[in-house]
Order: sequence, then C-alpha cells, then structure tokens
Amino acid sequence: MARLVQTLGVHCRMSSTASSLIHPDKIFTNAPPLPQPWTKSILPLLTPCPVTLSWKESKGSHCGPLGSLQTALHTIHKCKVKWPVDESALANLTPGEYLKALLQLTANLFSQLHLLKTVKKLVECLSIDLGEFIHSVTFSVETDSDCWEWQGAPPIVLALVTTNAKDFFHANGEISSPIEYVLSKAFNYNPSVTSIIVTNFSQITIFSLPTWKCPEPIYDRILTYKPSLALRVLATAYLYDMAPHYSIILLPPPIIEPDETLIFPEGPTKDPGELLLPDEELFMTHHRHSDFDLATLIRDCNRAHQFFRWKEYIVVY
Repeated sequence: MARLVQTLGVHCRMSSTASSLIHPDKIFTNAPPLPQPWTKSILPLLTPCPVTLSWKESKGSHCGPLGSLQTALHTIHKCKVKWPVDESALANLTPGEYLKALLQLTANLFSQLHLLKTVKKLVECLSIDLGEFIHSVTFSVETDSDCWEWQGAPPIVLALVTTNAKDFFHANGEISSPIEYVLSKAFNYNPSVTSIIVTNFSQITIFSLPTWKCPEPIYDRILTYKPSLALRVLATAYLYDMAPHYSIILLPPPIIEPDETLIFPEGPTKDPGELLLPDEELFMTHHRHSDFDLATLIRDCNRAHQFFRWKEYIVVY
C-alpha cells in the first residue's frame, strides 16, 4: 500500500507539472535530469535466447532519422506545443518509471501535432513486460491503414541497471550476453520491430534489425554527454522514421504553383505599400522561407526579385 501511495504521488506530481507553449524546434534544447545513480548492476536472469543474431557495428553515421525529424520540426517551427517548464521530479523516479515518464513527452508531442483525419487516437507510450529487471517501453499509434503504410514497427526502448561498460560489450566489441538476451526478448515481443534502443542512462546503443536498406543487423554506439536528452531525441526520431510522415506530424503541403486569383480574406501579413527593406538589413533578419510573406511575393515583382537575391546570398554565405 505504501508503494502504491508513493507511485500515485509521483504520478500526480508529474501530471501537474507546469507547462508552457514552445516552438517544436526548441523542445530539445534543455536536458532532463538523470535518474538517481545506482551502486551495483541488477541484470536480468539469463535463459536461452529465443532469437540470436550476428551483430556488427555500423561503419557509417546513422543520422537519417535525426535529419528527418529535424527537417519536420523546422518546417512547423511557427507552431507551438505544450512542454513542461520543470522536469526535476524525474530524478526521483525508479528506472522503469523514469523511462516511461521521459519518453511520454515524445508521445505527447506527436499527439499534439498529428493529423486528426488519419491518426485515430492519441499517440501512447506503453510499458511492456519483457521480464524482471528489463525496463522497456514502446509506442502505440493507430492510423488509418487504408491511407497510410508504416515503414516498420515503432521502436522499443530498453533500460538496464548497469554500472559497468562491459555489461554492454566485451573488449573485442562483441555484445554481451545480457544485451543479446534482452534484444532477443524484444524481438520475440514484436518480430516486426526494426529499431531497439538500449541504455543504462549513461550510454546508449541503437540496434537496427535487417531491412531492405541494410540486410544485416547492425548497432551504433551513441557518444553523448547528455544521455537523457539524447535518449528522448533518438526515440522521437526513430518513431517518426517508422511512421507515415504525413500522418504523425501535420506538415504544411508544398506550394507547387501559386494561384494568381487567390483571395486572402484577411489581407497579406505585410502592407504591400510598405517600402522594401535594404538588402543588407533583410539578409541579416530573414533566415527561412517562412520569414517572407507569400502574398506580397506573388503580387510584387520587386519583392520577388529581392527574395531571389536573398536566396543567392544564403547559398554563398
């Protein structure tokens, strides 16, 4: 009963955390606190692995999912989402509670940005049972299967209580028996999973199952001095990479050809009669296409010419 009261108290504190509105491309600037340090490793009891694979360390950079997420967040940078002001309560949680609370914000982010017509309900962060001492979560996103096709299953994130780097890898680079065991448990839980992120909240490794892009199982060791922030970013990026992009985040449609007869009921955001800024001032204050007003660019040749001069400037500098 005491444990239940403590857990409910933690949940209440986390759910009542004050939030503020923030631009999506700014949400990953502050690192969440780390969980309380532990003094000894508590590894799962090993049994014969249901699935074994011959893992190899990746030779290249595995930054594709990160690049896709960065592009998406920059595209919608003018939107705002609710984000906690203070996450200090995270540090008081147990490893399993910490992992769930840390990545719940990933689910919350997509729940605020998804396309309502294709995502049937809110994105969820789910704790899954892979055995004792294996703290694990995954994500649930229910989309309209008639319109959108997943690129794979949502990633699974595993956390182990370890204090020794050898609990992850041997000196020769081969993965350890505990890691091989938890990977097999995750793969057995969902054979469709293509990305498994394993951490002890100080080191992070991404294990990628064979796909048509890479026919062999590989892993990437992530070097970071902000492991809690890196873990949240990676989970967000790999979830976004697996999901149908135009359903899990509502991206603005590309403008193919401007409609000359288009009517703006509220008028353009800039006064068409306003004098042009000097090129030098505009070059220093405009950094994205969205900093320009589409209506005046379409209707004013001088502004359009200045826009193209700005394009040449940013390419050179």
